[in-house]
Amino acid sequence: MHNVREERGRYLAPESWLIPIIQHTASRLKSLGFKADDEFITLFASVPAAHVTGFEPLYEYVVDAYYELKEASEEAPLLTEPRYRPWLDMLEEEVEALAVFEEHLSDSSTVFHAEPILAAAALGLGVDSRSLGCWPSSGLRRVPGRQGILIERKGAKKYLIAPQSLYVLAAAGLSAAGVEPPGSGIAVLPDPALIRRHVAELRLPLNEAAEKLVEIVRSAAHEAQRLGVSEACVSEEFLAIEYVIRGPGHIRVKYLC
Repeated sequence: MHNVREERGRYLAPESWLIPIIQHTASRLKSLGFKADDEFITLFASVPAAHVTGFEPLYEYVVDAYYELKEASEEAPLLTEPRYRPWLDMLEEEVEALAVFEEHLSDSSTVFHAEPILAAAALGLGVDSRSLGCWPSSGLRRVPGRQGILIERKGAKKYLIAPQSLYVLAAAGLSAAGVEPPGSGIAVLPDPALIRRHVAELRLPLNEAAEKLVEIVRSAAHEAQRLGVSEACVSEEFLAIEYVIRGPGHIRVKYLC
């Protein structure tokens, strides 16, 4: 069994320089009650970290590790003992949802339906709050997988798919802003497009970049919590969005600026 763990570890371990942002994300997920096997938490944590920051090596790490694990499990049945197989299946769902959600963000017909989820997740990743408020009692699942969400905006309804790891952080961000189901409220949030642009423009060696990502996300989240709606709109670096939350699977959004 020890050798099996070592074999899996070859596929699960990230590059050492990616660890700061992955550890930060894993810590946030664990503090919110996200349930994941200790061997897999770095992979599940990399999914929302990749979405929020747009940092390409995070996408590459989680996707490559998944395919290598899948191939290895087919060649070596010992790698798929009963305790391990469900986590690989959940990882498959997260990786598939990762790709679908990025498609939502790149599609002009869904980008402004998906962005309110990503912006809330950026806040959830950057704040220190461990509360999810009423979200779990309203049906929020805190296990890896995928979350279907019907998003309404300007009368247009879009059904989106998001990784559950990302959605738990989005719920944490909305809860920190005082928006919980069932109910409504206004959240001031970091603009995820600006976070991604800031990350893309970093001129740092890779071994320094991942640590900087944590600083970027935390700084944007803390500033968002300090601002009111009018200040956020004037700054042009933040979003003010009104949410009507009917439940984890049904949200209506309205951009205020």
